[in-house]
Amino acid sequence: MKAKSSIIRKYRTDRLWSQEHLAKVSGLGLRTIQRLESRGSGSQESIRALASVFEINADTLVWPDGNFQTYKHRQWGLLAIISLALLAVIVLIINDVVYTIPAAGLGVLFGGLTVICFIFSSMTIEVNESEISWYFGPGVFRKALPLEEVGSCMKVKNSIWMGFGIHAG
Repeated sequence: MKAKSSIIRKYRTDRLWSQEHLAKVSGLGLRTIQRLESRGSGSQESIRALASVFEINADTLVWPDGNFQTYKHRQWGLLAIISLALLAVIVLIINDVVYTIPAAGLGVLFGGLTVICFIFSSMTIEVNESEISWYFGPGVFRKALPLEEVGSCMKVKNSIWMGFGIHAG
């Protein structure tokens, strides 16, 4: 069976128990507790023993379909890409009319714009059984949050006048 490893870890740490103590009070081996907390793999008897110790329903500790479905979604930042391309065109037009930036300077400017465009070209959200993580582009700026710290979530659709980007909640 596939157990919710982060939930087992949370119940154990909320009680300020070590893995050794949980193994002792549940009658399971230390290696079984470690395997349940790291990979979420364990027998139905092991899950029932932990549920009994935590005084909860065993269904709370397992995934409904028996297996956790990971989630990954990438959203492309087309507005950022288009804006940077327009900025590059405007700089080229202005530089063609009024020669202000030498060729080496244009190379550095467009190199910087390309790097910025690459880094912020997309944002990816990943959810696995222990954490939710998000990052821009190839993963330069990455942040992760343990699932047990997430209180609730819901899908929302914001109107255009609420702005673009990520907002602190």
